[in-house]
Amino acid sequence: MSFLDNFFNAWRPRWRHSDPEVRAEAVRQLGDDDRAVLVRVVSKDTDARVRRIALKKIADPSVLSTVAKSDPDESLRKTAAERAGELLVVAAA
Repeated sequence: MSFLDNFFNAWRPRWRHSDPEVRAEAVRQLGDDDRAVLVRVVSKDTDARVRRIALKKIADPSVLSTVAKSDPDESLRKTAAERAGELLVVAAA
């Protein structure tokens, strides 16, 4: 980690840290009221593991459908599609 990483990481939220392990832990600690952050993480984070953690916390079928169509990781696309389907079935019942 460079000096600039240390400097910027001190001021940015932990979910935007340069280290994916730190980001993953920060996303694990996010709650339901952090929906906008979770959506941003699931759509923009570079690490599939971090995106997967955020994905598991999202309960919006439209967001999950978007991830199912556009995520670069095939496994995440499949998981997002399955969760979106489950949520739609629950909503319809």
